[in-house]
Amino acid sequence: MLFWDILFLPLPGVFETPYQTAPLDLATDAFFPSRRSEINARLAEIENGHSPDILRRTHEREKGRETWCVGLSWAYAIEDLLEIIEVVPFHFTRLR
Repeated sequence: MLFWDILFLPLPGVFETPYQTAPLDLATDAFFPSRRSEINARLAEIENGHSPDILRRTHEREKGRETWCVGLSWAYAIEDLLEIIEVVPFHFTRLR
């Protein structure tokens, strides 16, 4: 959920119909390079303690749609998710 908006970033050619469940480049070598700056910026936000804000924004925006996503269950309360991310240490190496 912390990368939801980056995963679904409306880049040219990755969404051709409103019925797609994922960007067309998701399982390709093109996925990361086309989102590199957004991913690195998000990693910095997470390291700087903004995970709760990002999670709240995503949850508020997407919960009503309950979009299907592997590994995601909309059944969890936002409070439980916030508790989880507050105890997970986030330290990343910038991706090139």
